[in-house]
Order: sequence, then C-alpha cells, then structure tokens
Amino acid sequence: MLRIFPVAMMGISHAAPTVDLRDAAAPGLLLEAAQNWGFAYVKGHGISESVFVAAHKGSRDFFSLSQVDKDDILADKSRALKTARGYAPVRGEQLDISDGGEPDLKEVLDVGLSSSSGAPHLGENMWPSSIPGLQKAVEEYADASAAVAKQVISLIGKSLGTENAFERAFLDPLRVARLTRYPAYNEVPSRRVSETSCGKHSDYGGVTVLHVQEPGLFVLRPNATGRQAAKGTFFPDLVVNHNDEWVEVPPKENSLVVIFGEALHLMSNGRIQTTIHRVDNVGEKARYSLAMFYDPSPDFQLRPLPELSDEIGPLYEPRFAGHKGVLLAAAMMSQLSPNKYLGYGRV
Repeated sequence: MLRIFPVAMMGISHAAPTVDLRDAAAPGLLLEAAQNWGFAYVKGHGISESVFVAAHKGSRDFFSLSQVDKDDILADKSRALKTARGYAPVRGEQLDISDGGEPDLKEVLDVGLSSSSGAPHLGENMWPSSIPGLQKAVEEYADASAAVAKQVISLIGKSLGTENAFERAFLDPLRVARLTRYPAYNEVPSRRVSETSCGKHSDYGGVTVLHVQEPGLFVLRPNATGRQAAKGTFFPDLVVNHNDEWVEVPPKENSLVVIFGEALHLMSNGRIQTTIHRVDNVGEKARYSLAMFYDPSPDFQLRPLPELSDEIGPLYEPRFAGHKGVLLAAAMMSQLSPNKYLGYGRV
C-alpha cells in the first residue's frame, strides 16, 4: 500500500531539511538531506524574486498559446529521445518505464544552455515568435539556477572530501531548463484512472533545481537499511533502498527544491542515492514547474570516485555520460519500445 507522509504532518524532529547555502554547515546538511530525505529545500541561493516572476510569467504565457502555435516548435523525438529541444504535448513523454508505466499527463518546453564552446547540445533552441520576452526570462532563470546547482554539487563534494573530483565531471556541463505544465486531471480528455501527472522515475545527472508554485511533488524517501529497493531510470544497475515512504514536497516560500541524480549516485559509489520521485496534480488547477537539470560533461567518463571506493571497492562499472545517456549503441536503441522511450526524468 502506498504510504504518503505530508511534510506539514511530520513532527519537528522529522521536519524536511532546509539548507541555507550561506551557512558554514551547509555541506554537511546537504549530505544529510541527500542521504536521509532525497531532497532539500535550499535558501540563501541569491536569485532575485524578479527572475522567478519573469520566468513563471513566460511559462504561463507559452502554455496558454493555442495547440497549433505550440506544435510549431514541436520537439523532434526521432532525433534525440531524451534531449530534443522544443515542445512536447500531454502524453508526449513517459518517465515511468516499468511494465505498469503510462505516458505522463504534462506538457513541456525544453531549452538547452550552450556549452563553453558555444555549440548547442543536440540542436538549436526553439522559441515562439509571439512571446518575444520568453527567451530572456528563461535564460536568466536557467543561468541563475545552474549556478545554484554548481554550488550544491561543490558543497556536497566538500562534505565527502571529494570537492575537486566532483567538479571535474562538470567542467562543461549539460544544462537543460524545462518549463512544465501539469494540467488538472479534469482538464485531460479521456483520462484513465491509472494515468498520472508524471510517473515514478529518477533524474539522469548531478542535481535538479526546481522552483514551483503549486503542490504535487512526491519523493520516495531513501533508507540505507530499507527493506525494499527501486532501480534507477537511466542506469538500472543503481539501486535505491527504501521503506515505501513517499514524502510530499510542497512549495516553500523563498526556497528552491534540490533533488539528486543518477550520475551523482554513481560517482559517490552509492553514498548518495538518486532521488525517486513523481508528480500527482490532484488539484483543480494546473501546476507549473521551472526546472534546471545540471548534468555531467557529455564526454566525461562516469565512474565511482576512488576515494569513495577504498573500503568496499567500486559498485558500478564506468560509462560515458553522453547527452543524457542518448549516446547508446544502435543495438541498445533498437531494444527500446517506441512507446516507452526514456524522457528526461524531469519534474
């Protein structure tokens, strides 16, 4: 039976973690949050409220366009299943790739930030001509939240004594901003009871930084001695131990939400377990999310850090990061069902 524990109902001793990035204790608090909760509220991030306001306005303006206008910048999923730039409609992506998974009830706009060489990751970004201010608003949010992601990874590395080693993986990171709208269920035509806003999954990379204005995010709380185990979405050899305890993560004023990806899980040799999460918008209005996915340099070879593998040895085999893992052998690609492709693993 699914057990959900709303944060507001938990005792003070079990309060969800809030970390001020300006605090000298931030490294240890972030590590504790990652290991015991799978997420952290982050404040002291230095992002102006006006940046959030402009980005959310741009997001709402975009999703309020006609379907025809949004389809003008439709993402080409035949080019890149996981990192195609542009728009994907409701049921256009499926993040829960288990046997019981179904397409997500959400629509998204994906925007990539250029690498240091100036080259875009898997194609140019596409912007609707009818919203001239959208690009500026989204890019300002993306740059600011990417800086927060970089800081979080550095602080976690510091807490593990591996600060520089983590940073080498992100010298030229893959950074993707995703605008997401989760419609209310009564808005979705012919909705089946089994369909949900965004299925259970984990994210691919280092950390994901979120700014949301409505509830609906749930995190599967990790437990190192848990009696159950869940596999990673992109790297199924990664295992998250848990006790089937889902924690609701509502918006918190002046705070971002940070969750942890599979690349960090692998490099930390399991010291940090990737965050299994889902979205269930049971409200009567749409839910909007601004996300920044801060992932390793595509040509970086991911492997457990030696300094975190001395006692038990490396738990995972090396692999190239790729572009969200899309640089797969043709034989592997042919095994993916066209109806069960991996999306970003995003909220």
